Amino acid sequence: MNILPAIEAYCQHHGLINRGDKIVVAVSGGMDSVCLLAILRKMATRHDLQLYVAHLNHGMRNKAADADADFVKDISHRWKLPTVISRMDVPAYAKQQKCGLETAARQVRYKFLADVAQKVAANKIAVGHQANDQAETILMNFLRGAGVTGLQGMQPITTLDLKNFKTISGLNKPNIFLIRPLLNTTRNDIKTFCHENHLAYRCDLTNQDITFYRNRIRHELIPLLETYNPNIVKTLLRTGNIMTADNVVLQEQIRQNWQTVLITETDDILTFDLEKWQRLPLAIQRGLLRHAIHVLHHSLVNVGFIHIDQAITLLNYGQTGRKFVFPTQLILTILYNRFILKLPDRSDKAHFVKASFDAPIRFDAPVNLIIHGVIPLPDTNWIVETCMILSKGFHPMSNEQKAYFDADCLGEKPYLRTRQAGDKFYPYGLEGHSQTLKKFMINHKIPASHRDNIPLLVAEDGKICWVIGWRTGHWCQVTKKTKRILQIEIKKKVNTITHDRKEK
Repeated sequence: MNILPAIEAYCQHHGLINRGDKIVVAVSGGMDSVCLLAILRKMATRHDLQLYVAHLNHGMRNKAADADADFVKDISHRWKLPTVISRMDVPAYAKQQKCGLETAARQVRYKFLADVAQKVAANKIAVGHQANDQAETILMNFLRGAGVTGLQGMQPITTLDLKNFKTISGLNKPNIFLIRPLLNTTRNDIKTFCHENHLAYRCDLTNQDITFYRNRIRHELIPLLETYNPNIVKTLLRTGNIMTADNVVLQEQIRQNWQTVLITETDDILTFDLEKWQRLPLAIQRGLLRHAIHVLHHSLVNVGFIHIDQAITLLNYGQTGRKFVFPTQLILTILYNRFILKLPDRSDKAHFVKASFDAPIRFDAPVNLIIHGVIPLPDTNWIVETCMILSKGFHPMSNEQKAYFDADCLGEKPYLRTRQAGDKFYPYGLEGHSQTLKKFMINHKIPASHRDNIPLLVAEDGKICWVIGWRTGHWCQVTKKTKRILQIEIKKKVNTITHDRKEK
């Protein structure tokens, strides 16, 4: 099977390769990357390409990983291609960054590739993602509740954002493009090409390990879906193409409205016209807010749909002075006829720590709440204030210190305590799935020294319904069926009382 013409046509259609390109080719030694290198090598003469092979040992598979590196070194030598081989301790990086191995490996790998590209002055990095990878990505994004952008899947060509990487200092930073020449080529076609061209490749046994989420999608879910639709991979690819076309229109609308609602922009603060914002369709509001976060933070990692949705609710219904703190610690604040999104400064960080209860809070016994009352937290200057609200016509707007609950779910005797061994939590946004409270705190990068100091709101039946300052529980949310809403707010004694008097 000669897949070269189809791949060349795909590259031409999407503008992946131009004459004279310097391309760093990411080669793991696996089937996809070996095929990619062979295809680009065949194209190199006709398109005057300069190829550089880059291989990263992730420090995860001991002798097998060393054998992969030797294999890549050998094939590069035989094909007379310059090669850069490096090693990183990905498990140590994952532990340091408090993230999963898959996430850590991806971050380390792209940083390595960006560094190599800068060293050799390459303008493009080619990776071996193929059509089945694309189908898996779209399905994974669908399962986590992604919108149009996520359902596009991977794009044939994207600009590598060097702001996300601590790249080599002192070098110019022209655009580096990430290209995926095989994105429309199936795994079976690649396998046939390698077989017919007598191309050896390495097999990574971790690709069979279904403890990794993508591998479960690949080996369990997609085969199951194929029993419903034998062409599920092509169907998912078509969905991705439809979403890509739709997203072009959406992004153009976001670009135009960005100029309309943005008042001022600096490196650490964006100011928007609130009234113009509120008149925009919801889809545009979501897109603008995601773009604003990316402008300041250069990433949307850890910012999920629930955070965007809560912030938009605040912007559309909140009062002047209300704030929302994203997991990235970006702070959104409503002003009189404007709102701002800004990076935290020192004073903001100090406030954030205080709001996360830096002072020791330990309960020798549970602290029972009084409905329609005020309870002081023992040995602190914090109080908890509760009140019951009729649900009809009310739009709850929670933040890190105030939350709303279905009162009937909490029972008649909700109480406060700090964490205990074996605690489980059902965070809002995980569709009813539970995790240990310890894992929740680790995922949200709550310092270990602070974890015992965070009050928990617990329902009468013992379920945690609010990790105060961080997230409410899934099962106690206000819904259309809610009859009574319990508002619970935790605040400073003196400052809050003074503020309330001014408002009155």
